[in-house]
Amino acid sequence: MHVSHPAGVFPRINTALIDISIIFVLTRTLAYILYGGFFVSSSTFLTVLVTLYWIIIPSIWRGRTIGKWICGLTIASVYREGAGFGTMLLRYTGITFIVLVTLGVGLIVSAVMMIWRDDRRTLHDFAAGTYVTTDAPEPLQARTIFNNRRALAAATIALVAGMFAFDRWEHTTYEDAAAAMLENVNGPVETVTLQRYFGPGPDQMSYSYTPESKAGVLRTLTDAPQETIVLRRTDYPHNFMYRISLSWKEDFQSMNRAMDFGTRGITLNGRSYTFIGNNPTEEIINRFNLEWETDS
Repeated sequence: MHVSHPAGVFPRINTALIDISIIFVLTRTLAYILYGGFFVSSSTFLTVLVTLYWIIIPSIWRGRTIGKWICGLTIASVYREGAGFGTMLLRYTGITFIVLVTLGVGLIVSAVMMIWRDDRRTLHDFAAGTYVTTDAPEPLQARTIFNNRRALAAATIALVAGMFAFDRWEHTTYEDAAAAMLENVNGPVETVTLQRYFGPGPDQMSYSYTPESKAGVLRTLTDAPQETIVLRRTDYPHNFMYRISLSWKEDFQSMNRAMDFGTRGITLNGRSYTFIGNNPTEEIINRFNLEWETDS
């Protein structure tokens, strides 16, 4: 195995800080453009984008990220075969696995290894057969489609475009969600109940009224927002503050449907959505002329 001019601890720390800063600015800017806010609860598209930064850029750039290029460092292979896609994938998955399995302790161990080992290799360097050097990038020896920089760049662009389209496809509007409350409701709505949850037990409060028509229910739900509110599917359920329930009879059976409002989104028909931009919850709730009754 070959190790030449291993990079020191502080240059590697500086490199990591630069890369993390670039990723933060990039993802927060995209979050604002795509979702209307700098911080979102979850986004598959942004998660994939961050993963690609750590794997694809050094694969195409012969072992360099933007931070490593600025600091003059390179990820190299100890087998003198260059660092391609497979190496970078193994290195990234290696550090992710080590962090998850050791609950972060692996990072401390890797930091100690960087300080005390002459070759400055960390746990994920050993997993991928790599080290970080101040030498110029080495040409790839293994010529496969995974190490073809043009093919890799084209595949990455296609993947990012596909993930972007998938992420946008998961969007819906609040108006459509409100209309879904009345979907397949084949009988007249008898009661609309609004509940507010401060906590368990006697802190729960409720208010009910009988609407004049389904259109009246829909107006109550959708007329309040002054602009179209966009929702994005999320895997994380919300801790809701309000619940709006509809009750009706169908074939002599009592039927119910509810929409839960949280601080950042809603849950409807078992699916959770996050508001992109403004949260219209309070505006919607204020449409009810509330005279709260404490639940017994």
